[in-house]
Amino acid sequence: MTPNLDVHLTHEEFASLAECAKGPMKKIIPEAHKVKLKELGFIAEKLGGLGVTDAGQMRLARGK
Repeated sequence: MTPNLDVHLTHEEFASLAECAKGPMKKIIPEAHKVKLKELGFIAEKLGGLGVTDAGQMRLARGK
């Protein structure tokens, strides 16, 4: 499945994605954001916590 990089993210959801990009530490983001970003393939559970996937990095590069 190819992630839809054009999917709408709210400002808060995008901020949660950016927070996860800071490193695979335990992130405190709203559960609803975590679920949506995982379903979209933008984040995944990694050793040490949440981390951004390649698709998530591409989405961040696109901006809001």
